[in-house]
Amino acid sequence: MNPAYNIALSGMNAYATRMGVSANNVANAQTPDYQKQEAVQSAVAGGGVSVEVQDIKADSYEAYQPDSPAANQQGYVTMPNVDYATEAVEQRMDVAGYTANAAVIRTLSSMDRDLLNIPA
Repeated sequence: MNPAYNIALSGMNAYATRMGVSANNVANAQTPDYQKQEAVQSAVAGGGVSVEVQDIKADSYEAYQPDSPAANQQGYVTMPNVDYATEAVEQRMDVAGYTANAAVIRTLSSMDRDLLNIPA
């Protein structure tokens, strides 16, 4: 198999993971004590990428919600600092990256198909 397939597939998996992380951040933007996350990509020897999901502990703020079960003695809860605009841009980039890697796989598949149809 052409190694370009593995590279494109790893890219698709990375962008799918990034999209999931961003969607999870948006879904939990109002959840006390939620730790915002980020997907960190790194190059893999031989081609492709790997992705690791990490908590961003420093990216939070205190909100006064005395009725919350997660509130401290002063009535404050730790809230994730999720910026909806940043997450929307992140998600658009993830869709574009996923689509680009899918296009690579379609092109490779077409090239392989054409190669197999060459008359001897």
